[in-house]
Amino acid sequence: MPGPEGNGDPDPKVGLVALCSDVLVHARSTVNFGSTAKPDIKKIENKIGSSGHDRDPFADDASAGCQNTSGAYGSRVILKAPGLNSGKPWTVTAPEDRNHVLVVRLTQHADGTVTGTKELLRAHN
Repeated sequence: MPGPEGNGDPDPKVGLVALCSDVLVHARSTVNFGSTAKPDIKKIENKIGSSGHDRDPFADDASAGCQNTSGAYGSRVILKAPGLNSGKPWTVTAPEDRNHVLVVRLTQHADGTVTGTKELLRAHN
């Protein structure tokens, strides 16, 4: 299945997750690097640095924006961070298309706990 550029590369069909976080996050997800007819499923693990929970996920300047991760359309993205969810993984679902971005904000509080919010927004294509 040709990619959007028409160059014959597979289209990985990944949903974008913008992580606006006060703490370092470990993200784990799956991505299909193959095609529908010939899947090539890979597990992806990323350590994503803190950017601040109050950042703009659509900022043109990367230094003012959030960090990004992704997962196959509709797949689980598992997040782990110190102080988040009593030390248990916190799972979010990647968007099911390129028209949306899941914005996840992780806020660290004075007592060291981290709380998370998530919001599905229309992508700025």
